[in-house]
Amino acid sequence: MCENEKELSIELQIAKFVRTTKCSFKLGSNSLNVNKIDQLSILSYTSGDFEKWNTKYNGNIKLEISDEKGGYLTNSYNIIGYANIKNNTVITIDSIIDVYKR
Repeated sequence: MCENEKELSIELQIAKFVRTTKCSFKLGSNSLNVNKIDQLSILSYTSGDFEKWNTKYNGNIKLEISDEKGGYLTNSYNIIGYANIKNNTVITIDSIIDVYKR
């Protein structure tokens, strides 16, 4: 990680990881066929023991999703995900992110 990435807030670091990591977005038991992330805001995070993760975060996301007819829909969701953070630096995130209809 370069020096100015360490200066980013935890929320911005998580958002950057979500955008640059190949993540799977799950709505219940269904994986969404995401074409692109339109908007993403990480609202808060909580430290704790979450199995192999030490941080739980939540936020809002707007996703462009492919539908079964080959078209695209844009929907807004609330998200919950997990990350490992050490010394105010995001090390990694869980590649499976849960989404919930707003």
